[in-house]
This record gives sequence, structure tokens and C-alpha cells, in this order.
Amino acid sequence: MLIIDVSHHQGSINWSKVKGNVDAAILRLGYGTDKLTHDDRYFEENYQECKRNGIPVGVYLYSYATDIAKAESEAAHALRLLQGKEIEGHVWFDSEQDGTQNVARSCAASFCEIIKAAGFRPGIYASMYWFNTYMKDFDYYDKWVARYSVNAPSVSGAAILWQYSSDGTVDGISSRVDMNKELTNAIAEELKDDFAGMTTVDILFHTLEGKYGEGDIRRKVLGGRYEEIQKLINRIANATAEELARDTWHGNYGAGDIRAFILGSRYEEVMAVINHTTEKRTQQAEVEGKGVANKFSKKYAKKYTAKTNTVLRLGGASNYKEVCALPAGKTFTCYGYYSDTNDIWLWGTFNGKTGFVHLSDLK
Repeated sequence: MLIIDVSHHQGSINWSKVKGNVDAAILRLGYGTDKLTHDDRYFEENYQECKRNGIPVGVYLYSYATDIAKAESEAAHALRLLQGKEIEGHVWFDSEQDGTQNVARSCAASFCEIIKAAGFRPGIYASMYWFNTYMKDFDYYDKWVARYSVNAPSVSGAAILWQYSSDGTVDGISSRVDMNKELTNAIAEELKDDFAGMTTVDILFHTLEGKYGEGDIRRKVLGGRYEEIQKLINRIANATAEELARDTWHGNYGAGDIRAFILGSRYEEVMAVINHTTEKRTQQAEVEGKGVANKFSKKYAKKYTAKTNTVLRLGGASNYKEVCALPAGKTFTCYGYYSDTNDIWLWGTFNGKTGFVHLSDLK
């Protein structure tokens, strides 16, 4: 979906030619407080021509507000120009003017609440930098984000439009024009091939760092993986430390820095459970080892890596019970106990389970 935004800078537009080349247009109402001299001189013409040609319309007002009173006057400015008109899109508060940074949130909120009370859909336009610096976590209104890049912007909240270029061309417009697309579709298109080769941990990590947005955007981008990932996020927030520790032993949250990031504020309490339980299981494994293994040697007391997919097991070489799988590349810990009744079998632990592994399967 191609959406353009235009102002007096584009001059007189041949909307009959534009029709069929764009899906919608966002028209500049003007700028600043409610004065006739602040109206965009092409707004009325642009609005009427879009309606005549069946082009859906949204609008924006460039803000200079440095206090609440000015923001309220800007909302009155927008509503004056919209009186008696119907629009399909949002009424956007354009927040980018230098000197308004410190009041951007309060002025945007005042403007948007007045617009909403009048029956229109409010939203905020700004650059990705502006949102992430001056409006961080200000997520009460829809966002229209400017980022001139091949990569979609990343901001919190409901970012629904992406202004990706100021250098577009459209038949019927003689000058360069801003180009926009729906952000949900843009992210989904950008990431459509990503998930095929990604593990659940990878997707969970990128979701938590904000790569896939929030709310409806996240749902649309993740598609068939949404329920799975959201269930994990909710579990991290609500499960007990003991439950999360069991998940961690099963590899659900990765390892090292990735695990720390995914678990976030739960990391320390979960690792405390893991470390305490590991110590108890080590002691248990040593006691069990004395009972089931017939030899001990310090040279075997170390960590090993499985060379191939194998299993932990109990019993003899041919008559045995499988305890659990030991995948290639995973760590097996031996405490020095082993059996040499039929070749060398090391006794130890993997993922909280104890059993024998053949020495030749380890390195």
C-alpha cells in the first residue's frame, strides 16, 4: 500500500493522474495555532480533488507548540479546517520542530485528546529518533514514523505507518514527494523469510528486543508463531522461579547473555534456583556413582562434549534402560566414577539426569 503525504510544497497537483498510483493521501492542514494565515493554501483544493477522485484522505498539522495552550489552539486549527468534512484516515500531530522536544509528550497528548473527543482518530508523526528519544514509551496513540532507510523503524507502541522516503515521484505531482507504507505490511514483508531458519529462542530474543513490534503488529508479523512466542513471554512474567529453572534446563531460554536478556528481571532468581539445584544434584550424582560404578579416577572427573547424538543409560551394554538423550555438542559432566566391566563407561550428569555414557561418544 502506497500512501503519499503532500503540502503546499508540491504546488497544484493533478489528482486525476495521481489516482491509480497511490492508495491514500495525507494532506497538510497547515501549521501552528489557529490563524487563517497558518492554513496550508492548497489544503482545500487537495481535499476536494481527493474526494472527487475517490482517494482516501488523512491529514496532519505541523506543530510549533511550546505549551499546552498552543497545542489546544493547534487542535482547534485542525478542527476548524475539518468542519463538515469526512476523512478516512487519522488526524496526525506532526512533532519535529526544534525547541519543542521537552514538551512534545504533553502537547501531543493535549492535541490528540481534543481530536479524539471530536470524533476523529488522532495520531503522532515523528522520526524514529524523536520517538525513541523524546517520546520513549509514550504509547497512547497511533504512530507514523519517519525513517529513510531500507530497514523498517523500531519504536514502542502502535506504529502503523512508515515514511520511508522523501524523494519519491508520482505521476501528476511535479516535485518530489514523501512516500509511506503500512508498517505492519512492511515489517512482515521484510521478515517473511526470517523465521524458516530460526529457533524459537532466536524469535523470542528478537521479539523481546522489539524487532517485531507490539500488539497487533507483533501478531501480524509473527503470524503462526505468535501464540507460541507470546505464551513464552507470559510464562516468563508469571511462572515461579522453580518453573522457569526447569524450562531453562530444557534449553527454552538459551544460554549466556541471550538467557540473561530473555529472562530479564527474573534472571538472578532463576539462576539462584539452578545453581542450588545443580549443587544438590552433583552431590547426589557422586553418591549414586559410588553405588553403581566400580571404579574411580580423577582423570575422568571433568566436563565432556558429546561427539554425536547418544544417550544416558543405566544397566549393561546390551540390557540397559535409556535415561535421556544426549545431543551432539551438549555438555556431559563426569565426577570421576566409571565402569570398565565392558569397555569404559563414564558416570555423570546431563540436564539434571544421571547415567552412563560411553567414553568414545565424548571428547
